[in-house]
Amino acid sequence: MITAYHTVEDRENPDQIKLEGPFRCEREDAWLGYGYYFWDTHEPWAHDWGKSAYRKKGYVVCRAMVTNNENVMWDLYGNVGHNQEFIAAFETLLTSGKYNSEEDILTSDVIDFLKVKGLFNYLAVRVGDMYNQMKTIALKHPDARGREAFMNVGERVQICLYEKNELTLRDFSIIFPEIYR
Repeated sequence: MITAYHTVEDRENPDQIKLEGPFRCEREDAWLGYGYYFWDTHEPWAHDWGKSAYRKKGYVVCRAMVTNNENVMWDLYGNVGHNQEFIAAFETLLTSGKYNSEEDILTSDVIDFLKVKGLFNYLAVRVGDMYNQMKTIALKHPDARGREAFMNVGERVQICLYEKNELTLRDFSIIFPEIYR
C-alpha cells in the first residue's frame, strides 16, 4: 500500500469531499487520461499543486491508501517490465504513421492505444514526472572512455486510478486544512 495525497479546490464543502471524494479529473490536459489523481507518498507535492492550481479559492488535501500491486497498477515508475511495455507501445505508435514525431504522442495516447487493443488490464497507473524544480545528479562512469551517466532524483510521482473502489483505494480522509478534519 502507498500513502497517497489528492488535492482539490476548496469550495467550503468538506462533508461532500468526505462523502464523495476523491474526484475524477476530466480535464482535456489530464496527462494519464481521465481518472482520480494522487501524489505518491510525499505530501508537499499535494500542497505545491494546490498552491499553483487553486490560487484563488485555496485547496484541500486528502490522504488515502492506494494499492501498489502489479496486477492492479501499471507501475511505470518502479517496475522495469511495465516501463518496457510502455516503450514498446510508444514505438508502435511512433511507427504507425498516425503521428508526425515523438513530441506529438502524449502519455494518455499510449495508454488509450493499449486499452483499445485490449492490452491494458490495470485499474491504475503510477509514473514519475520531470519538472523544472527536479534535481539531477551527474555520476561519472568508471570506464576509460570518460562517459558520464545520469541519475534523476526528486521526480514527483503521480498515481492515476481509473476506477474508485476498495481494490484500489482505502481510508480516504481530509488532512488539510485542519479545520475540515
